[in-house]
Amino acid sequence: MYNTNNFRITKHQLEYDENGIPKRKYLNQDPGMPGPDRPGWEDLSINDTYEGYRDMVWTPLDLPKLDIDLHYIQELHNDMQRRNNDFYETENVGTLMFLKPNRCGCAGENPDWYDWAWNELPDVVEYVKQLPFKTIHQIFFVQSPKPIPVHYDEEKALEPLLRAQAPSHLHLRWSDVTDWRNEYFYMSKDSGATRVFPMLPPETQAFAYDGGTYEHGVERGFKFIERAQLVIHGTYDLPKWHELLEKSWQKYKEYAITTEHFNM
Repeated sequence: MYNTNNFRITKHQLEYDENGIPKRKYLNQDPGMPGPDRPGWEDLSINDTYEGYRDMVWTPLDLPKLDIDLHYIQELHNDMQRRNNDFYETENVGTLMFLKPNRCGCAGENPDWYDWAWNELPDVVEYVKQLPFKTIHQIFFVQSPKPIPVHYDEEKALEPLLRAQAPSHLHLRWSDVTDWRNEYFYMSKDSGATRVFPMLPPETQAFAYDGGTYEHGVERGFKFIERAQLVIHGTYDLPKWHELLEKSWQKYKEYAITTEHFNM
């Protein structure tokens, strides 16, 4: 295991088949799809060239903090009256609570916010409306109750968009139980044999990571009242997105994970 002040790397022994391909699970995280759209090794993109902004695979974002009461978000999760239209149960990641109708895989679509999101979480809606998106096709609160092996969040058909705006996925994370210097979320380019754990400094809750080439996973699950994320998938206003990435690089470059970290 390699440790520095701002990231850590662990090495793991994988099992391989007779063709030298790792034995692993292939997950589909997109609600509504019947099965994984990357069902085999040949369908992955981990060997493709990465051309993200400043070569960043993961980076903290220089965004203001958003005050969230995780107990209140849990109460919204538990409201059974809404489960049929804006909740989705997944085997791997638990319950996703959508703030807009879910348009997974439909880049460019921009459904209206749910009325209850405006009413119950107006600060969240106003915060997100200030982010550099042209459209948002997925936005949800989530917390995995258990470890999740390496995977992609969005379907393979979106790879051209994800690569053009990489690092493409914007998350906000709140945790009352984890130490930012000992993170459980990791990025990988070899099916989890090499795991790079970034460290999100406590000055920010926001980070971005690649969603089209590198995979990611998490080694431990938590209760929603302990740790949760707001996940936002959409199409960026690229000049504004690059402006934010550059600002974030200048402030947090010592924390950024680039392609060179995966060769250590």
